[in-house]
Amino acid sequence: MKENFLFRSLTLIGGIPIFRENPKPTLNYVSRSLQEGFAILITPQGRRIHRTPFHDYFSLTEEGRTGVGRIVLTTNGEIPVVPLYIRGTAEVLRPGTLKPKFGSYISVSFGEPLYFHQYSRQDGWSESISDFFPKSREITDKIMKSIRDLFLDTEKHYLNFLEWKFNTELIKITISSKKEKEFNRFLHKVACVPPNQIKKFLELKR
Repeated sequence: MKENFLFRSLTLIGGIPIFRENPKPTLNYVSRSLQEGFAILITPQGRRIHRTPFHDYFSLTEEGRTGVGRIVLTTNGEIPVVPLYIRGTAEVLRPGTLKPKFGSYISVSFGEPLYFHQYSRQDGWSESISDFFPKSREITDKIMKSIRDLFLDTEKHYLNFLEWKFNTELIKITISSKKEKEFNRFLHKVACVPPNQIKKFLELKR
């Protein structure tokens, strides 16, 4: 947020920077804001990732950082989490550039709220409690699994198209190192096509 003007401007609408070396002040500020009735948007992966839904299929659940789980615990499990999946950010605005790619689009899918009352403690939570960080990881993994469910529903036509194109299951698609760049360009190109168009294409091919 400090190095990129576009992201630095997010502070004007309430964006809060978090420092990896010492995230605690920001996490405490977020916890207090939630307890006062504000809603907070958190990116559990910590950043935009320049890749396609094909790669998300394999990696999404493994990338959640425990900050969101720590916030749930510091609010003693009283704050619900609404999972959401944002698609298209890598195609619309690629890392390292401020020029948007016209013809791309962004969509946001929301899931049902997740509740964590089972994690409440009579005397609350603190980082000094032995299982604070394991429980933070557990909560984060549950949230990431819910986001992946949204991902599978949002990207079902994209994923089905790839299986049709390569005539095999996603986990069996293999690309040689020589063709990896070409393959990734193809994946990004398909990701820019609206899902309804892919759906219509697949219906015609059946």
